[in-house]
Amino acid sequence: MLTKILNDLSAHARSLAERRGRSAEVYEKMLRESLSLSETEALAQRVVELVAGDEAQVLDYVRLHPLRRFDGSSQTVALAAVPEIRDFRPTLRQRFLFGLANPELTLVLLLLGVIGLYVEFKAPGLIFPGIIGGICILLFALSTQLLPINLVGLLLILLGIAFLILELKVVSYGMLAVGGVASLLIGSLLLYRNSPIPELKVSVVVVIPVVLAFAAIILFLVTLAVRAFKNPVMTGDGALLGQEGTVTRAVVPPGKGKVFVFGEYWDATADAPLDPGARVVVAARRGMTLHVKPAGQGGDA
Repeated sequence: MLTKILNDLSAHARSLAERRGRSAEVYEKMLRESLSLSETEALAQRVVELVAGDEAQVLDYVRLHPLRRFDGSSQTVALAAVPEIRDFRPTLRQRFLFGLANPELTLVLLLLGVIGLYVEFKAPGLIFPGIIGGICILLFALSTQLLPINLVGLLLILLGIAFLILELKVVSYGMLAVGGVASLLIGSLLLYRNSPIPELKVSVVVVIPVVLAFAAIILFLVTLAVRAFKNPVMTGDGALLGQEGTVTRAVVPPGKGKVFVFGEYWDATADAPLDPGARVVVAARRGMTLHVKPAGQGGDA
């Protein structure tokens, strides 16, 4: 790919140089052999037309020399005595795309996106983490059109995330955590390995704190999720079964009585008669009716 890009640039440079009467050979050497010239050498070898000390010299040169267009035609530029000089700054869209072309920012976007989506999947309904995570992932996907992403690096990052999540679900004595952090570090360093210039690669100084912070956040969130799963069920049948209550209206089989359980009054049935005031335990639930047994016997669903 780099060879293809270099050949295209060389052909374009030769075409421009020939049309404007400059040295095509020197331009090609500057691309292929990284040839560097001083301003005097560049002027002598017809690489530039003028060496100017300030803007006034450039404007005077433009007044006296017609501009040569790519099609070979010439155009004389009429300038005022004091021409207006305007600065053309990048548009908002261009600045936004420049930001996405920063590999360190896109790495952070990827990791934030994973955290946001993980929180949303673990706690559906929070909405905000899912929105932020989705936006970050889409921005990272957009950056892949601007930066050369290495697939192996991306897969290593995803593998590292999986290792960190498994660490709290599988007894590995820390090996999965170490493997996860190592996979994240290596994957982050390889993510932009195909970049043609060093500026488009992620620095180790940035990778290490970002990856360690991300690993700590993931482990913290997974720990909270595991603890939540271990908490006793507080709603539904799981919350009622085994709860003790009091008979408020006699239960005479096969009829129904009333019991007060878990702060509510329920219809209740039993295998044996139960008098008001008797302590009972919930053995089963059938619709809106509880099946109870005397508290001394316990209960099973």
